[in-house]
Amino acid sequence: MNSIKYKLLVILMLLSGYTQAQKLKEKDVLGQWSLSIDIDEKIKEDTEDLGTMERLLARGISGFVQEVLDVIDMTFIFEPDGVVHLTVRVPTEEKVQKETLTWAINKEGFLIIDEFKSEEQQINFDALWQLDGEVLQAYDRETREKESLTLSRI
Repeated sequence: MNSIKYKLLVILMLLSGYTQAQKLKEKDVLGQWSLSIDIDEKIKEDTEDLGTMERLLARGISGFVQEVLDVIDMTFIFEPDGVVHLTVRVPTEEKVQKETLTWAINKEGFLIIDEFKSEEQQINFDALWQLDGEVLQAYDRETREKESLTLSRI
């Protein structure tokens, strides 16, 4: 009986390792996604080394910043052949901002969204993206630690 339990455990471990190691494919990315930013978590991480007063001030402001970010709608529409359309809607502005960016999947299976530069603005999503359950999770390019950005399918 213990032998059967052991074999099942080994099979489950192998299967979980296989699913985690699967590389992102174009079909996984295509479609419409909405960006979410967890600024509270980011500020907690970035203020760990600050003094008590500095930390309290930064964390107090984070709630306000999160409320502002929550009303800004950033939508990505990934199309085949590496084209992604970014739409930004700000409730206080009538004009909807639209930009066309490029994307690719690298050899390691991470999604990369290329930066955009113009005279008026710069858009940079300097992260590696990988499916984490139902969301595309951003990871730091150098440390591979989770970032506070996610894309959720719409």
